[in-house]
Amino acid sequence: MGTCLPGRPGRPRRPGHPGWTTADDPSQFCLFVFAALSVASTRFGIGQHINTIPFERRVDGLKLLYIGRFFGLIALAVSKTSFAITLLNLAMMRWQKISIWFIMVTINLTLGLTAFTLLVQCNPIEKAWDLAAPGTCWPSNVQITIGIAASGKSPRVSLAAQPADGAQPTPREWTLRLPCFRRS
Repeated sequence: MGTCLPGRPGRPRRPGHPGWTTADDPSQFCLFVFAALSVASTRFGIGQHINTIPFERRVDGLKLLYIGRFFGLIALAVSKTSFAITLLNLAMMRWQKISIWFIMVTINLTLGLTAFTLLVQCNPIEKAWDLAAPGTCWPSNVQITIGIAASGKSPRVSLAAQPADGAQPTPREWTLRLPCFRRS
């Protein structure tokens, strides 16, 4: 993931250079937190059959997994935005830039909504990982439906997104901002 390597003097700190670390990239940082919390939750028995885990350990493990899931959604949104910014730098035509901006905004809105619903679906929030805690939660199908819609697997969302996908063809090589020796 991200090791802290000393950078060379006079070198810019950007991806691919020795001074670049996980702390410099929010997507990698969130992904690291997601992975670390997911692995840490296995020490509490998560991954085994739910009936074999003692209740106290189950609550602690599910809490770590729940927090890690939030960071995973943020990492997903940031990495998709990063790729869209790369495409914006390659796009030459106005309609390409507009459609990339549209895709970037809708992805961030849907993934942001999914992350937000993780935080507000239960009152108090502890109820999300501790079923014995007092409080109320939304029906489970609400979070599932939002997650399916955010992934683009919902038939309604897929039908709406397919024309947008078709309207965004791969740019021709001669319209890209690449040096001639890189075109093949």
